[in-house]
Amino acid sequence: MTTESTRLAVGGRGPDSFRGRTRLERALLPYLREQTLWPVLVAILAHLIALMSPLLVLALRDGHRWSLVGVGVFVLLTAGLVGLDVRERRRPGLVAAFCALIWSLCGLGAFAVLHFGII
Repeated sequence: MTTESTRLAVGGRGPDSFRGRTRLERALLPYLREQTLWPVLVAILAHLIALMSPLLVLALRDGHRWSLVGVGVFVLLTAGLVGLDVRERRRPGLVAAFCALIWSLCGLGAFAVLHFGII
């Protein structure tokens, strides 16, 4: 006879499934494992990309001062998150991959903004 905690641990969703994970990964994993939270994750990513893409265009194309400050803040936040992830794991992990995904999608968004003449 199995208890609820044993079943959860064997299924990978209990507290034992977080062993060996960094603090950042423990915060991010519920959004990846639970299918009902995927729309939340997609909405958060879409908002970040919608904010950063035009900011990136204004900073790089026009050299707008406040846009440069905004991009600098995002670069520092990314460097801090990836640095923390690398310090805890000794190699890039899930958080670094998500940061790379977000910056790649922002680059595509910036290209779309320029290509379609939105700004």
